[in-house]
Amino acid sequence: MGNCSSMSNSKQQRAAWWSPPSPTVKVIRADGKVEEYEAAVLAGHVVARSPGFYVCSVEAMEVGARPPVVAEGEELQPGQLYFLLPISYSRRPLSLPDLCLFAAKASTALCQSH
Repeated sequence: MGNCSSMSNSKQQRAAWWSPPSPTVKVIRADGKVEEYEAAVLAGHVVARSPGFYVCSVEAMEVGARPPVVAEGEELQPGQLYFLLPISYSRRPLSLPDLCLFAAKASTALCQSH
């Protein structure tokens, strides 16, 4: 009986983790909070309220490369995840510990936003 209950909980957790992408634009702020936008939004709109920060797509982040800046005139796409990073991050390559930290922040922020 315990195994059935355990398996059921495991399936529920997996279903929550592997749910289809949300149709909202999600931006994870430096403080760990998530901003959600129902439709595409310009990166410039997001950074206008956060001087000294820039938007970076999670998909563009990789070890050994600088996190690229999403141009202020570019639309952030629903279903995609972005970080709002201090400008200083755009000047140095990301290390593996940096990416691990971002992954942990994203996981925590997304779990708290559901």
